[in-house]
Amino acid sequence: MVDTAFVLAGGLGTRLSSIVSDVPKPMASVAGRPFLEHLLDYLLTQGIEHFVLCVGHMRNVIQAHFHNSYKGKSITYSFEEEPTGTGGALSRALKDVQPNDFFLVCNGDTFFPIDTSFLVDAARGRSWAIATFRSSDFGRYTSLSIRSDGAVRDVRGEMGHVTPGSPVAFQANSGVWIGNPREIKLPLLVSETNYSLDDYLSQSLREGAASAIAQEFQTTFIDIGLPEDFVRAQTMQVFIGG
Repeated sequence: MVDTAFVLAGGLGTRLSSIVSDVPKPMASVAGRPFLEHLLDYLLTQGIEHFVLCVGHMRNVIQAHFHNSYKGKSITYSFEEEPTGTGGALSRALKDVQPNDFFLVCNGDTFFPIDTSFLVDAARGRSWAIATFRSSDFGRYTSLSIRSDGAVRDVRGEMGHVTPGSPVAFQANSGVWIGNPREIKLPLLVSETNYSLDDYLSQSLREGAASAIAQEFQTTFIDIGLPEDFVRAQTMQVFIGG
């Protein structure tokens, strides 16, 4: 198990703004509780002892709610004054909070309940292990090009003649990563100040500066940043019973 989780919770939430605009997206109410509480509760089941919340937009709402701990586990905040993307935010946080062992990274607006111990085993000897799921929605999810041994070759792999709606599925990036600090160079990207984790991974793989392996899981992926998923989450047992 890992004991530190970096939660990327600094996005502007533009996709959900038509429904939720008075709080940052991770604090949107799902089944009567802030979504971020549901996410942290899941992370507690994975052995997390220390939460690093990477915050930006409306960060005061998150700080006022959680302060410096959640259910007895410590919270550290990593701030960004200007948007730096998921990659830039994580790079900054990793310089502030330097984990000595494997650590978890996830988005503050998605939910993908998996057993992270499988990812830890996969990450040994590599920079990253990434949880994936099968999808045929090419317009919605980031695809990964994966070799037969599970190693990630590139991000947004070539789909060839496959079009949206095709029964052919691909490996979608869930946004749940396990990082190996022994194999990761900081800053994640030297020449960029605003970039996504996908941009970082794609460039680093091409340059040989990082390595990654994918691990597929068969569980439900929820992205509350999308209005349809936000509405669907309200009646899901995983949140109602949380």
